[in-house]
Amino acid sequence: MITVYYRLRHLAFNLLARIINIPLPTVKCGSNSTATIAAILQEKALEKVLIVTDKGIINTGLTGKLLEALNSGNINYTLFHKVEPNPSIENVEEGLSLYRQNGCQGIIAFGGGSPLDCAKMIAARATNKKAVKKMKGLFKVRHRLPFLTAIPTTAGTGSEATIVAVISDRENKEKFSVIDPKLAPAACILDPQLTLNLPPHLTAETAWML
Repeated sequence: MITVYYRLRHLAFNLLARIINIPLPTVKCGSNSTATIAAILQEKALEKVLIVTDKGIINTGLTGKLLEALNSGNINYTLFHKVEPNPSIENVEEGLSLYRQNGCQGIIAFGGGSPLDCAKMIAARATNKKAVKKMKGLFKVRHRLPFLTAIPTTAGTGSEATIVAVISDRENKEKFSVIDPKLAPAACILDPQLTLNLPPHLTAETAWML
């Protein structure tokens, strides 16, 4: 009975995915494609963005090419690098505070699945007067997100192409999903150069999912 239940559930989700009009991001790919970020933002007339990442990414120096591209394009940015391995509601709220304080107009999610998921929810909070918990579940993000660009630095999570964000609730000691087509990034940059300097164990842990 359990097997039948899950197969029916999967079938229902597959049918739902066909009915829902999931937006597809503008995709830039290839070696050193990170350099295209300024042009993408300039096309949308964005002058200031929030970069959402984590300390591990900062320590590897991976943000260098991204920041260089933004500086070259005269794009101002605020860096939020406190995302935890399992992004929490507190992470989202802290990132949102920086977004608002600095007058940001868009968000760049830079890193693995955790920064990408956190960035999605910061963007959702920026345009929706709902607590993160209130967006738990299906189709509860009412308003369109600010322009969100996803730049993954690992393979396997696929968060740059999904309509899902997974967030941790420290108070209740649980993780939950927010699922809505509006969470799909508007643009995605796939730059293989960003994966070259990752720690070997991280490359192995994420590449197996391909």
